Amino acid sequence: MKKIYNYILPVLFTVFAASCDGDDEEVICMQNQDPVVTVTSVSDAVGYVGNEFTIYGTNFGIIANDVEVFVGNTKLQLISCEDEELTVKVPEGTTAGRISVVVYGQRVDTQLMYDVLGVPGIRTVIPSYGFVGDEIKFNGHDLGVPSAHYKVLFSGKEESAAFMAEPEMESFSVKVPEGAQSGEIKLNITDKPVNVPVAFTVLKHASLDAVKGEATGYATGMVSVSGTNLHQVVLDETVVLEPVKAFFTPKAGGEAVEAEVRTQENELLDIQIPATLVPGDYKISVTTPFEKIEKTLDFKILPNPALTSIEPLKGYVGATVTVVAENLGTIAQEDIQMMFGETPATDITIVDESTFTVKVPSLTTFGEISLSMTIHGVEMNMGGYAAFEILASPVITSVETDNKFSSKAVQVGNTVTIKGTGFQNSTISSATFGGKDLNYTVVSDTEITASVSEQCAEGEDVITFKFDDVMVDVVSSDKLNMLKAGSDISEYVLVNGKQPFKSVEEFTGKGHYTPVGWEFNYGAGNDGFYHKQDLKFPHEGLFKNSDSDPGLLVIQTSYEGLSNKQNGKMWQTIKLPQGNYDVILNVAEVWVDKSGRKKAGFFISKGNGDSTPNIAADGSWTEAENKLGDINLFEQGEQMKDIHFTLNDVNINYEDNTTLGFAVQFANNGRTVKVSSIEIRLK
Repeated sequence: MKKIYNYILPVLFTVFAASCDGDDEEVICMQNQDPVVTVTSVSDAVGYVGNEFTIYGTNFGIIANDVEVFVGNTKLQLISCEDEELTVKVPEGTTAGRISVVVYGQRVDTQLMYDVLGVPGIRTVIPSYGFVGDEIKFNGHDLGVPSAHYKVLFSGKEESAAFMAEPEMESFSVKVPEGAQSGEIKLNITDKPVNVPVAFTVLKHASLDAVKGEATGYATGMVSVSGTNLHQVVLDETVVLEPVKAFFTPKAGGEAVEAEVRTQENELLDIQIPATLVPGDYKISVTTPFEKIEKTLDFKILPNPALTSIEPLKGYVGATVTVVAENLGTIAQEDIQMMFGETPATDITIVDESTFTVKVPSLTTFGEISLSMTIHGVEMNMGGYAAFEILASPVITSVETDNKFSSKAVQVGNTVTIKGTGFQNSTISSATFGGKDLNYTVVSDTEITASVSEQCAEGEDVITFKFDDVMVDVVSSDKLNMLKAGSDISEYVLVNGKQPFKSVEEFTGKGHYTPVGWEFNYGAGNDGFYHKQDLKFPHEGLFKNSDSDPGLLVIQTSYEGLSNKQNGKMWQTIKLPQGNYDVILNVAEVWVDKSGRKKAGFFISKGNGDSTPNIAADGSWTEAENKLGDINLFEQGEQMKDIHFTLNDVNINYEDNTTLGFAVQFANNGRTVKVSSIEIRLK
């Protein structure tokens, strides 16, 4: 496949492409991409001035004007240009040198040599680096002319370097001159330039200054030393250098032990202290690829830290863990790293010369996790302390009681059952409810039972536990309602007992709807609530009026066309546990007959709604064995508002149903009873 390289404007390319034959072509637009040029080989690599040779590679293109070839600094004549080979001719003045190719501005400098025979040529410079005063040898051919005809100029120098001896046919040597700088060496022989194939690096002598920080450390730890010219880079890319080496030699005598140089910079070396070193005094020495530094540094190997104990080996996130170790020496927080799995410990505190504490880091997984630790850079042998158990923090999921009114209410003597997890992972330091201590028993990891104090504050509160080593309090989301004498228990025993009373249906206008949970005795004839068939609002009970107090419990006549209510009743049957109670009726409005007869009342009785006491036509209550109490709701000739009636000390000493409700004798229009709430309170 041919590759057509389009470097020029699209219109010109169109003309160019039209002149090409064949369909097997790949067009590469150089405006849009930069093909990587490679040079792989040369044939032949030796010849005379005027000879031609071929360079092989990729992505040379086919436009000769965009391709240049050099041997050293000499540009060659391009004879032909194809995508994978270039044919060039060696012009006059060319000497041995490395080949470079430039394609569309992209320069590729290679390590491939072309040697021009019959003229002076340099093949190698050994070494291609050195200190001032070092001998440098140039190897090549046709070099055997007197040194007076040579000029060897190091970068930064205008005078020729001094020869070590007269040149021979295949080599000559010079001394690196004072003041020479790294860079190209310019060579003229008999006033003609000769390529030098490599750049030369003028080295600077290295030095050691000091140990950074304390000149003490531990086997397997790290030490950093400062100096100058510790890490020099040479310009000749073909050179492979030995690494910088460091050695620890006992002062008392013995073999030097080589240490690994972890990081090297020109002015700093980080050295891994060998694990085989025993405590004692040493000399640190350094050898660069170019020289051994004469100066050494004193260093003392300390006895390695040794782990004694870690307590505890299980705990919650944020718990304090105490570590005891030997040979800590002078230690700071930054000298310690303790890992819980992949997460470092936090809040490291030095207690004394052998003890420090850490906090268990924030982790989202629980269970056993690996422990590891380094002190002063020394990795500790963890022994039996290589694992730590992360405990799940205790959680309360539910709180219930055996209270007779509600599982969310509590009285003295009730058993409170607390469900959750992690209750046995740590010790409870305190448990409170209602501002007082709970008397509790940890039954299992998932259950605690408790009882409350009679000094607990009345009303709702949460249960709070404090666990040792748990950072935050463990608090129940459920609240318990502390009940005492006088506590309102209406919400537990009544349905729909306070304003705003809920209706069976949604209501958006004025009038009455049936309240949820309440029943009516409509009776027959005059025995019950009397309803006309054409009433707009056929049901009694819930009064919703956007112009006045909304959601009242109501019995009334005339306003909705219900003019007769004779022994009419509205009631609710409830389950009221044995005990003494006060019943408080909060009445928003009462308007009854002016004659003073008993026309409206509130009652409490045993049993269901079919055994409720009756109110006679004259307004008096009929006696009934099952009646527990009643209240008359009227004042003669007065309309009463916002009044409160109390039925004191209602004694429930049976385990059957209890019914409470209203009975009225309304034979005239304009009679009403409107109730805002019914309260049942503990006696």
